Amino acid sequence: MAIIRFNQWKEFLDELAAERPPDGVVRLTFSLRYDGRGEPHLTLVAGYLLGDTIRECVEYLGLQPTDPKSQRAQEIEQRFRERKTLLEVQGYTVKAGRFHVPPSHR
Repeated sequence: MAIIRFNQWKEFLDELAAERPPDGVVRLTFSLRYDGRGEPHLTLVAGYLLGDTIRECVEYLGLQPTDPKSQRAQEIEQRFRERKTLLEVQGYTVKAGRFHVPPSHR
């Protein structure tokens, strides 16, 4: 099962603090999805495993900046660094990537 919080970082942190993953690992990554017109939309995804449940926070960041040196691109990178640092300060091991729900065999 997967529990996903959309744009609810504080709620995600509260749940993480209430039920720490046994291995202490939180995954943090960007995800890129394309809309029907081929426009790239960026999200920041944080997640952890708790038993057989994946808990994630997905933050929508908008269209991917075309210039990696633009102010918006720098703001996005800063948000990533802040999230990562906060998790590490709280004692979590932050790894790249995300968890995926295994296919159901019903």
